[in-house]
Amino acid sequence: MAIKTTDISKKKLYKSLANKLYELFVMNKKYFAEQLQDGNYNTKNNIMDPLRIHDMLVNKKSYLTYQQVKTKLKWICLDFDIDKAVIKRNDSKHPDKYMDLLIDEVKKVSRFLDSLHIKYITEFSGNRGIHIWIVFTESIEKSHAYQLIQRIEEEFKESKNSNINVDVFPKNGNNNNNRVGFGVKLPLSFHTKSQCYSYLIEDIYSFSNSVDNWRSNLDESFLNSQLSIMSNYELQKFNDVVTKLDIELIEEDNKQLNPFISTRGILKETRENLDSILDKLSQCNIVKELLKNYPNNLNENERVIFVGLLNRLKTSENDNYGKELLWEFFSKIDNFRPDLTKKKLENLNLYPPTCVFLRTKFPQYNCDCDNDVVVKKQGIVNLKEYSPLRYLKDTELVPYDAFEVKEPEIDRIRKVQKKYTKQNDEIPFLFTHLELDNINHKDFKEKVTNTLNGKYKINDFYKFNRYEKDEKIRTLYALPAEEKIISTYLIKTLNSFYYTEFSDNSYGYKFENSFANYNIFKPWMQQWLIYRNRIMERLNEDLLEDHYVLKLDIKNFYSSINLGRLRTKLIHGPSKIIEEKISLLSEEQLNKYNNLIDYLMNLCEAEKLDDKGVPQGPAFARYLAEVYLIELDEYIENLIEVNFNFYYRYVDDIILILEDEKMAKIVLGKIKSYLDSLDLEINWDKYLLLQVKNSRNTFENYFNNNKYFVDNASKTHEINSDFTNKRATKILTKMVKPNIDEINEDNLSFYFTHFNDNKRLLEEKKKLETFLFSLKIGRGSLFRNYFSFYFSNNNAFENFVENTKLLEGLARGSFLNALFERVFYNNFDEKNKIISVIKELDKTRLVDYELELIISLMLLDNEYIESDFLNEVNDKTLLKVIGFKFNKRIPSVLEEKILNILWKQRKRIKSKQSNKYNKRSSLNGVPPTFRKFCTLRNFWQLLGAVQTSSFYLGHPIDRVAMLSNN
Repeated sequence: MAIKTTDISKKKLYKSLANKLYELFVMNKKYFAEQLQDGNYNTKNNIMDPLRIHDMLVNKKSYLTYQQVKTKLKWICLDFDIDKAVIKRNDSKHPDKYMDLLIDEVKKVSRFLDSLHIKYITEFSGNRGIHIWIVFTESIEKSHAYQLIQRIEEEFKESKNSNINVDVFPKNGNNNNNRVGFGVKLPLSFHTKSQCYSYLIEDIYSFSNSVDNWRSNLDESFLNSQLSIMSNYELQKFNDVVTKLDIELIEEDNKQLNPFISTRGILKETRENLDSILDKLSQCNIVKELLKNYPNNLNENERVIFVGLLNRLKTSENDNYGKELLWEFFSKIDNFRPDLTKKKLENLNLYPPTCVFLRTKFPQYNCDCDNDVVVKKQGIVNLKEYSPLRYLKDTELVPYDAFEVKEPEIDRIRKVQKKYTKQNDEIPFLFTHLELDNINHKDFKEKVTNTLNGKYKINDFYKFNRYEKDEKIRTLYALPAEEKIISTYLIKTLNSFYYTEFSDNSYGYKFENSFANYNIFKPWMQQWLIYRNRIMERLNEDLLEDHYVLKLDIKNFYSSINLGRLRTKLIHGPSKIIEEKISLLSEEQLNKYNNLIDYLMNLCEAEKLDDKGVPQGPAFARYLAEVYLIELDEYIENLIEVNFNFYYRYVDDIILILEDEKMAKIVLGKIKSYLDSLDLEINWDKYLLLQVKNSRNTFENYFNNNKYFVDNASKTHEINSDFTNKRATKILTKMVKPNIDEINEDNLSFYFTHFNDNKRLLEEKKKLETFLFSLKIGRGSLFRNYFSFYFSNNNAFENFVENTKLLEGLARGSFLNALFERVFYNNFDEKNKIISVIKELDKTRLVDYELELIISLMLLDNEYIESDFLNEVNDKTLLKVIGFKFNKRIPSVLEEKILNILWKQRKRIKSKQSNKYNKRSSLNGVPPTFRKFCTLRNFWQLLGAVQTSSFYLGHPIDRVAMLSNN
């Protein structure tokens, strides 16, 4: 639907009006009702935002705004109307007599409110009514709002003229199943029956019945007066209104309590509930403004403010007091998920924001407090006084050290890295998994502490070459277990400074600070669907069909990141807010912060010959890539009017929806220039600029939803209807085989993880064996998923050896890792075939990780030993493998070689033991039996034995013991 053209100044005025109407009167952003030609209203489940209100103003429409979200609302309204029976009895369309009565009734209530200094807005409905609105600074309980409206009604109920009706909103105090409440027509709506506008009354006492009251058009001067009324209205503090009306609020008897833990607690001497806490915190103007969006319109950045304010509150009797408040806080939000919320609250460690931070983050709220953080060398003084928590008089805060290393956090990170490794490493090596299973938490606490103090050594990465179409080779990396844990701990620490700065319009690799469900980042499919749905929701809007959609892709994003610029951003902070946080660190904390940056940057530079690119694959690099674009997100958001233009980013994919083609081209030029300043460039092969109405099919194809449908159907296939399963399997087959002789390799990974119990598909998948073994191009996830399927769904293995000869690239490494897993867990006993495979592979040129996997097989079961193969292995590789955390059998052919390696390690181990037990003495100063035990134990650890009793070194065990005495 085309929006009528207006001159530039009026267009800007309409936008200002739309923003103000939205701010004051719209509570429920997901539902509204539109008036039809017959005067009735049709409720719609769609976005209610300034863009829609702008359309209402320009195109003479009328919308109802729904008052309620769950149990909360932000305004109350009294709707005065001339009784319908009176209208029917009179021939005149606008009987002066009854209009005068109507105005008199409104003035009675106005005088009462004025006498109590309660501010309100009056509005002429454009037909036969007048509204009185009272809008609050924060959202309030429906039951409380109804008590207010009842108290106001008491003042005029007895004297009210019977020809005048009054509808009140809310109509009752019950929540029941009504989650949206009743609707009231939005001011400046155009009434389809009267063909006149509703509008705000500047002064109700000078308002009288006149033909001039009926406005079928709104000129610019009048619109400016409407904007002025709204801008000058003073929002009412709920508790002040309660006091002025002399009301003792009655709590709901049926108020739902927290299903897991108590919703009330003690804050030192004072028992306070959530509403009381939020009310006190609302003395901070910024908190008050943020609470206007509560419960259902707080964005992620706004939510974490409240997490920071509340989650660390404790009492002498209850350490979980703050988390209990947060539970209640989040339980009132739509789509509340108790299990997930519980996990997040268990792990959250955010700290309270300072006033300086809030003022910098939300400058639009005009905070007038004069609190600035005073910094001394030892840190922040009287932290409570520089945070909104100062309004909670009984609290006492101590500074929080973000650099404190905790053992429980090490264990959580171990678990999340196991999941990340399995899902994201090109080859999720079993020996890395076993290493993560067997880490010593105390040792790793020491390793992280040492890293923060600048003492660390970076081990070699695993390097993969992924073959792609057009003969391209992409280099990817995986970290060893030690670096996985340390780097993840450090980005979690870094995130305690950065978490507020990531844009809500960025959807890829959003850090999961609580590690909910053992995720480092929020699940990618969930985030992709949110990204997809929000874009398609806008593209399918009739309001936007004349807008233009601009699609951009950052070319070779990860490999183009300028490491020098990234280091500078991290050292100084990529935003003023982070810069401020860094400036508040003590000298000791700043040293640790800089050491943290050095470690992460050294990881980036470990495999680089130039100053470009972060390693693709590891979690820390994905996090740093998002940090690199923090300023880009902010720049684009400031470049466009966010309520009328829209911006979305998923890693290196950028989509904007802009008002017209001219604006789109201007924005494109500015984004290009900004990317140039970051040493990044647009991939013009993926550039797209289309009018929205012509773009929908293109984006429907781009955001193909088939995978989501198949994924859900596969998970629930046992309870699905036959029709659903048949449709899903048909779609799945078509995704891989769009034509009889064609295979879509991009969907093969997905293919081998869904409907593997389906007999028809099972046979179809088995037919692809030779194709997959010979496939060189593909992601590691494809080969990982295929070989997992292959070993789980194959009984014959008829072409096992022959197919192995076809393997190349990631396929070969993935095959060897899957084979090693099967042998390790005793799920594969085709020993002769394995021996033949090793012999065949020995004829090829193997990369380091393939050597490590084959040696691991040989040490796991000596029947696979190939002496010539082992003799050619270098000491470094052999030493690395014997250190892997699984029990091994060392063959005689390796005895001498291993003993020589152990001998070389002797001095290092003895020195380590000496320093550990007594810096002034050596192992020679302790009894020989104890000395022998200590040294042997370290040899066992060096050899990767989980239990020394399960470790076999052939017959000459005494030769190792002998080394400890020499």
